[in-house]
Amino acid sequence: MSTSPVARGLVRPHVNASRIIAPITLFAIGALFLILTPVMNPVWFGPADSVTGSITSLDWNDHPTVSYEVAGTSYEMTSSYHSGSLTVGQSFDLVYNPADPTQAGTSGTRVGSFVFLGLGLAAAIACVILVIRLIVKYHSARSLLDHGRRIDAAVVDVTQNQNVHLRQKLLTTVTCEWESRDRVKHSAKSDGFFAASPLALHDLGLTTLPVYVDPREAGSCYVDVSSLTRRGRS
Repeated sequence: MSTSPVARGLVRPHVNASRIIAPITLFAIGALFLILTPVMNPVWFGPADSVTGSITSLDWNDHPTVSYEVAGTSYEMTSSYHSGSLTVGQSFDLVYNPADPTQAGTSGTRVGSFVFLGLGLAAAIACVILVIRLIVKYHSARSLLDHGRRIDAAVVDVTQNQNVHLRQKLLTTVTCEWESRDRVKHSAKSDGFFAASPLALHDLGLTTLPVYVDPREAGSCYVDVSSLTRRGRS
């Protein structure tokens, strides 16, 4: 029977909190662009015909109201395009949805809509990549907790990022140092966790943290901050 900290339920792998924020943010941006762009501009994502209309008026910011005719029926729309060179009565080229001629706009706006759609797709892909990396990171930490060699390493530094905070707590990392059997010094930084601010080295109330080192791969290690994160929730 395994006696690893994970198997005994004493430790759960802790993944950098800032890495969780990034995919959530990208998912929100991607969803916003992917959902709202077609909803707000449905004419740009299907067949479109062209028509030449006439400017009937200009608002204070030179946005033109354009009158155009499709199959003998007159329509009117206000374009987001603006230019000081536009005049009332001037011809104005539009594209429109043949299934619903009330949906019309300029061809340049159509290109812009596809750009926003592409940005949303890129954000969604980046979100998936980050989530995959998080899963790989989690399983790597779990493997080190299960099979790595435990070292009680000295806590030498505490760093807090003043720009990343959650519920009045700052993103915090702890740096540990230890000496290997061949007298070589090593150091490792923990994944981030949120802690009260300010947090100094003496505030931790401990001088060592367990570090799990992969005996087969130099440099592969995991700093276990579960004792600190449990303290933050209590």
